[in-house]
Amino acid sequence: MLWLTDLNDINLMQWNTISNTWEVALNYPTEQYAWFDLEREVTHLAVPFAALGISDPASSALQLIALASDEGAMRLWATMPDGNPLNSPRVANPLLADGAANRPFTLTRAFSWASFGAGACPSENTGVGADVRIQLTATPESVVYSFLNDSLFYIQDALFGDQTIDTSLVGFLNPVRRPVGVGQPITYTVSYANAGTRVARDVRVTVIAWEPLTLPDGEQRTDATLGTFYQQTLTLGDLAPGAQGTAQIRALVEPASDATLDRASLDVIIYDAAAATRTPLVPLEWIWSDHVIDRAGPTNMQITQARRFVRPEQILFEGTVSDPAGVQSVTLEQRTAMGPAGSNTCLDPNPDDGLWACPAETSGLPNGTEVGVRVRCTDQFGQVSDWTEWVTMTVDITPPQVDVLPESVNILGTGVLGAGEFAVSGVVNDDRQAASAEVCRATVGATGEPICTEVPVVNNASAGTWQYILTTPEDIDGLAEQMTITGIDTAGNRSAPITYTYQLDSIAPGITITSQLERIALSDYQNPDPNNPPPPVLSGTANDRTGISTVDVLVTLPSGAIITIIAEYDGRSGWRFFPRASVLEGAGTYLLRVRAGM
Repeated sequence: MLWLTDLNDINLMQWNTISNTWEVALNYPTEQYAWFDLEREVTHLAVPFAALGISDPASSALQLIALASDEGAMRLWATMPDGNPLNSPRVANPLLADGAANRPFTLTRAFSWASFGAGACPSENTGVGADVRIQLTATPESVVYSFLNDSLFYIQDALFGDQTIDTSLVGFLNPVRRPVGVGQPITYTVSYANAGTRVARDVRVTVIAWEPLTLPDGEQRTDATLGTFYQQTLTLGDLAPGAQGTAQIRALVEPASDATLDRASLDVIIYDAAAATRTPLVPLEWIWSDHVIDRAGPTNMQITQARRFVRPEQILFEGTVSDPAGVQSVTLEQRTAMGPAGSNTCLDPNPDDGLWACPAETSGLPNGTEVGVRVRCTDQFGQVSDWTEWVTMTVDITPPQVDVLPESVNILGTGVLGAGEFAVSGVVNDDRQAASAEVCRATVGATGEPICTEVPVVNNASAGTWQYILTTPEDIDGLAEQMTITGIDTAGNRSAPITYTYQLDSIAPGITITSQLERIALSDYQNPDPNNPPPPVLSGTANDRTGISTVDVLVTLPSGAIITIIAEYDGRSGWRFFPRASVLEGAGTYLLRVRAGM
């Protein structure tokens, strides 16, 4: 190994097979064997044959490779010739390069001389300056990965040790792809270009398809070690700088193939003219494509939306299913005690979501009829799942009955609901199974849709209790509202509705005092003269949108006791307060407070 550290430190190193270390074989006299073109940033090195142990150059072979590495570690970021794996974070995925820093790998390409006779040139010089770039895509899409371009140096042994590898090793390069089916055609597209400055000579692509994948335009071959495979060659020829194009490869997943084979794998190997001079051939790049083959129907079929009781109508069944290729259709089969009762097949509009839905028809069936339903799914390749277990449902056409508890009737029957929350409770009765109560509220006279809430019953039996919390909003003054309550059973049958009309009023009545007496004689109010009555102690007005039924005066007596005296009131002339002498304590100071209510 010729190690160039800087312009004044060049050493020829030799590997010691005993100590497994590099040792200095020759400290370079730079003035004799090295010269530098600083303006062009080019270093020229000459290596004496004797330093390499070559005594007869004309009959000696030699290989040469130049490496550029990070400081302090053998992390390669460039080689001459190119086409070798690189493991430096400068050029490889930094996460992979760091995690696989100590993984050994083999360099694949080098300059070579068969001998050092007159006019000898490195064989790899035929490709210097060319930069052949190849990409592979598949329809349908596949997992595609390449040795050099994807920096897979750390799994070199796995890549070249078998026809297929565990694609989880390269899963970071590709998202999950849809599988292919038995008998499905696959089209591969090879895109190529020469991004270099010189002609790429004699470029060709060898394509190998492993069972059960076949190549209709290729040739079937059998190898004692590799087994049976198909091979096809694409001859691209000489590619001038800037040349580019595409070529397509037809493939087919063989229907008669071994049912245990679950992978359709394709190898693409790219060569140039320099490869022909090496034994064995050394490609420019290796690319692999893998499809998973789906050989089974959907699994994990479940019916998740099934009811015990149904109305005689179209019933939507829903459920879950698993299939990597996606579900194409769902078949729903029905039966009664009389035998088969029809089937229905539904296309799945979202094949990959793991959900299915399909209706069953129970129209015309009499009350109490038991109907069994089971389901199976078909995937995109026509493969069918097993049937689910039978799910039994009973036709129910009898509506439930809804009742409101007496205490709730009292609340709704007052006519006016003030501020706060009110619990409205009741019972739904059904001959089979009660489900819920639907409570709808609408403003009287409004044109909009009512606001409805479905309240589940507490126990799903033939009788179930329910409760709805009615809240009076703030700043509501006499809003007329209608509440409609309907019972619902588990089949969806609805009871006759119960309706209540009331007013919501969260704003207190307005009350004013228009006149008051600060001093009075109690004798004037003990036996008043009807022809000359005494004036009211207090009088005023009261108003509210929902109406006022009474005006009360709270009287605090001189002793501190509080009594209530009803004032005279009519909605037109207002209210007036006359004290009743019989309940007063005599002379003293009285505190009067007025309130109005319904």
